[in-house]
Amino acid sequence: MPRRPLTELIDLSHRREVAVSTGGFIERVLTQGSEAVNRYIRECRDLGFDIIEISSGFITRPADDWLRLVERVQQAGLKAKPEVGIQSSAPAAPRARRSSSRRARVTPIGRSSWRGGSSMRAPI
Repeated sequence: MPRRPLTELIDLSHRREVAVSTGGFIERVLTQGSEAVNRYIRECRDLGFDIIEISSGFITRPADDWLRLVERVQQAGLKAKPEVGIQSSAPAAPRARRSSSRRARVTPIGRSSWRGGSSMRAPI
């Protein structure tokens, strides 16, 4: 989406007292390395987003990595909103991620994100 219409939409949302979230796009950015993540967070802040959604459904990372990501988002002045869940039906999710070990990781990720001060949400 071009920058100007996007910022106009974000500004309109703010005038109506609506917080604006990025959705789960950071999953793509995470695969491009730390500097890409930093640029993405800065760009989201500069565009006026309020919240960066951090979804754990498709990417397997240690709980400590998720917590550091939450902290990076917060340091930029944005809210981090981890989406903690299991995407076992997702087409991109390998069979190994559907295992009980995957389910066992959800609680530590959620707990560490919450302790890190992030806004929590349960997917509907």
